[in-house]
This record gives sequence, C-alpha cells and structure tokens, in this order.
Amino acid sequence: MIVRNIKEDFYNIISNSNLFILASINIDSLCAVKIITSLLSSENIKYALTAVENREDLTACINENKNIYKKFLLVNCGGNFDLSSCLTEIEDIIIFVIDSHLPYNVENIYSATNVRLIINNNECLENIPEFNILFQTEESDEDRTFFNNERDNARQKYERFFSYGTPCAITMFDMSSKLGKDVIEYVWYAICGLTELFILRKMNNEKYISNILYLQQQVLRLSTSNNDPSACFNIISDNVLQIYLYTHWTLMDSLLKSPATSSHFQVWSFNGRKRLHGFLADMGCVYKSKYLVSL
Repeated sequence: MIVRNIKEDFYNIISNSNLFILASINIDSLCAVKIITSLLSSENIKYALTAVENREDLTACINENKNIYKKFLLVNCGGNFDLSSCLTEIEDIIIFVIDSHLPYNVENIYSATNVRLIINNNECLENIPEFNILFQTEESDEDRTFFNNERDNARQKYERFFSYGTPCAITMFDMSSKLGKDVIEYVWYAICGLTELFILRKMNNEKYISNILYLQQQVLRLSTSNNDPSACFNIISDNVLQIYLYTHWTLMDSLLKSPATSSHFQVWSFNGRKRLHGFLADMGCVYKSKYLVSL
C-alpha cells in the first residue's frame, strides 16, 4: 500500500501510539533517522530506535517487539521482500517503510493494511505489474496454468534489475516539508544522504544533479524564511574532490583508494604515483605529514 497523504495516513497514526524505528546501517539511514527523530521529539511522540543488519535481524526484531509496539517504521530496509509473509499474527500491526532499494516487493505495494510504503515520487512505480496479473484466481487448470506463467513472467521482468531510488533522507525531508516542519538543518541531512549514494556510485550523474538542484532551491527557500529557528545555520555549495573520507584512513589512503582520483592519476603505475605526489606537492602537502602517513 502506498501512503498518499503523509499527515493523515502516517503522521497522525504514529502520533497516537509508541513507534519502533528500525534502520539499516549506512549514512543515508542515519540522516533520515535524524530528521524523523527530531520531528517526533518536537511533538513529544515516544519512540524506540534500533539498527538492523539483514533480513533475519529485521524480522526477528519485529517479532520480538510486536507485543509492545504496534507501529513500526523501517528506514532503508524491508522494502524489497514480502514483510507480511515473514510475520505471524500481525492483524493489528502497521509497518511503514521508507527504502531507497528498488524494486519494491509487489506484496508490499498491494498490501491492504499492514505494510505501507512512503515514497516521494512515482519513479519506482512505473514498471509494477498490474494487480489482476499478479493475484488472479482461476477455476480451471488450464486457466490457472496460463495465469501462473503470465504472473511469473511479469514478476521476473519486474524484479530482474536492482537499483537505487531517491535517498531516504530526501524522502524524509520532503515529508517534513509536507507537514510544514522543515528547517534548513534537515536539508543538510538530505544532502549528506544524497552524497553517500553518489560517492558510492549508487546514483548516476543525472539523478544526482537533479536532486542537488532541488535541494539548492530548498536551501534558498529556508535561508530566507523567518519561521526557521535555525536561521543562523547556513549551507554554501562548492566543488570538492569525490574521495572517501573514512576516519581510519589518511589523506593518502583516500586519494589512492577513491575511484575518482585513483583512475585519474592511474596510481597502480609508477608514473601515476609520481603524478599524485606532484599533485600533492602543488597543493603544498608535505609527503611525510601526519595527514598523509599513518602514525
């Protein structure tokens, strides 16, 4: 089931009971969680939060807590497998899903009540097979065989490619905007979530630029708003190197192992290493600096 009205079909529902948030372990999920927990805290809505690593961890966590919590929010997980088939006795449980992993499971999309997907555009719904193709019931064996073949072919065509949709952090920011609770700080979280997908090659340049232009408009809008309590917080865009900046890496590690710089300098060759060292020298970086060599 697709949530069409964020306020009526999501926010008002979770406002009336405790919410259990289950999030996958990545930057986009973290940024989305920062937005939703800030929204919940501003309304004094009680919630619990935990991280999940895989499908088994997710289903086990829901089953262990379903007697305490009746409303669940899955962030960047659960969208691409049938949630209802993994659970038992869930008639009074509602599971909301915000997930950037595509394609969505068709049972989740056509679920009547228990599973509800929150999306911010219809790009992920374009190639979904129609309901009557997937869930027909035929009387005769001949009709049933024809239907099963048609259903299997439709599902195979729909599920054969894996991709990434809109980052969860952007979906969550859009939700805050529809609720009239968006602030510029939330745009920053959305930018961080988008950047992760782009840096890790989970999004092409066209989608990245489209999302960046949209977020730049939101920065401009919220920067000039008098209703934003975080008006002192400002975001300025600039061009930067596309390199991985892990805390356990030095700058040299990042330059050597990030695809953008390693392929540009061809660091696997002797001459490529020389070009990289020359680049660092032009920047004024000392080779034996603590930023380049592990201590």
